[in-house]
Amino acid sequence: MNPDGTQLSIACIVGAAFAFGVNDALIKFLSGSYPLHEVLLFRASTMTFYIQIISIAVCVLTGLAIGDGRFSGQGHASMDFLLRAWMRPGGVDLLVIASTGVCSAAGAYLITQAFRLGESGLVAPFEHALLPFAVTLGFVTWGEVPTPLSILGMALIVGSGVAVAVRETRSGARARPDRKPSRKPAARGRR
Repeated sequence: MNPDGTQLSIACIVGAAFAFGVNDALIKFLSGSYPLHEVLLFRASTMTFYIQIISIAVCVLTGLAIGDGRFSGQGHASMDFLLRAWMRPGGVDLLVIASTGVCSAAGAYLITQAFRLGESGLVAPFEHALLPFAVTLGFVTWGEVPTPLSILGMALIVGSGVAVAVRETRSGARARPDRKPSRKPAARGRR
């Protein structure tokens, strides 16, 4: 690993993106949109409950594995922040954490319901609306300004999402069997 922790940082980013994609795919699969839907049909509230339980379990295991701060001091600011010793929150911190958990659960329910009811290719690009909020939060909280390369990456992500949504909309309109056939004008001279 590089002394500045770059490889570990990249591995964390790739791992998070992979987990995010697997989560969305599982939601769509377990929502009953695929052939095994009679066996695997779950309601959005049930899936949201399990997502939250798994998230809590992962956080507890992470806390037990790295929460004592033994891996901090790598010399890379972001990794030192991530791997610092965990503290027991109190007072206002507990209130903020609890409200964040409630908002997270509500958001997970709504996203799960959107994936259950809509086409994945149309729903997923709406998740890219998080980018402007993340950029704004980064600027307001830490004074972070995106680099031109970051802006290019964000544009690539949003552009690919929009392209997939457009493609899905066009292919869905052609392939949808529940649509009524278009009315063709009657041939002239025939009764």
